[in-house]
Amino acid sequence: MPTRSLLTAVAVTVTCLVASASYAGAITMAALLLGLVPSLVVSASVAAAVARLGRPRAAAAVGVSAALGAAEIVNLVSGNSNGPAARSTFAAAGFTALAVAAASTRFPTLFLAPVCGVVMAALALGAGAEVQLVAVVTAVLSVVALAVVEGRRRRWSQRPTGRVAAVVLALL
Repeated sequence: MPTRSLLTAVAVTVTCLVASASYAGAITMAALLLGLVPSLVVSASVAAAVARLGRPRAAAAVGVSAALGAAEIVNLVSGNSNGPAARSTFAAAGFTALAVAAASTRFPTLFLAPVCGVVMAALALGAGAEVQLVAVVTAVLSVVALAVVEGRRRRWSQRPTGRVAAVVLALL
């Protein structure tokens, strides 16, 4: 039985919020705090609401669509003076929506791959030295979020899934 807990969605979202701090080297602090963070929270909330209905694929689609809409708004508001704010917003919010949706599937440890995507996208968009410390903190929070997600899953299925988690955490 997939986990559809609010606590699971919050744990995954907080992990992605911390991972989004890696964009500080690519965009201005104003764009990070006023564009990226609110967009990330909105897309995660929308994805969590749909995922609680038992539709993880629809949650991913709706969450990524919300991220795209938020990125368009950030593009209109920020212009060119804040770095790649719209692309950063779409990447962080989109990967967060995918992580929240993945946490509600039969294989909830897969949420770690989109969390890794948040950090990797920051590197791709030009973040530099800020990423190292943020990646370490994100890995620690991913372990905590994994404990929350797996704890909820074990209550339903009574089966641990540690092999996939070890591989994905090694990538992070």
